[in-house]
Amino acid sequence: MSKRIVYFVEGEDEVTFINAMKEAGYIPPGSVRVFNIVNRRLSNFERRQFKKDELTVFVFDTDVENTSILDDNIAILNKDKRDRNLKDYKFIMQVRNLEDEILRSCRIHRIREFFGDKSDSDFKTSMARATTLKNVLVRNEFDFSMMWKTRPDNCFDKYLGNTLTFHGNLNV
Repeated sequence: MSKRIVYFVEGEDEVTFINAMKEAGYIPPGSVRVFNIVNRRLSNFERRQFKKDELTVFVFDTDVENTSILDDNIAILNKDKRDRNLKDYKFIMQVRNLEDEILRSCRIHRIREFFGDKSDSDFKTSMARATTLKNVLVRNEFDFSMMWKTRPDNCFDKYLGNTLTFHGNLNV
């Protein structure tokens, strides 16, 4: 039986990308909300968004060295889980960031090639304007089996036990 899922992502690029992954059938459907669990402490407002019948998935970059806020948030999540205010939570770690994950998963050498931009710095603008990201993924020979598979080689490796993995049938 599949679970209801809510994805909490760092920003609008990840919203676009996660929605494309759902549309293409790579990941299970679910709602997507913006919240950076690495850089922002969970407030009571965010905690009230958790549902007892949902799997909560946090998508975040691993390109920072300080995980103290994440550690504090994990303590809060664990308390909410013990108190049964939260069913379960998992992580999708983007090793270093979304752009690096896309580079590893597509047949491109520079992120500018993904959309056909003139420079790497145009990626975020192009991602914000993307309406047919699924087609862009196909054009760049996207290989989902390479997405989110790299292990972090920094302070984030201690969270690997709570990483979400996807199976071929979209169950998690």
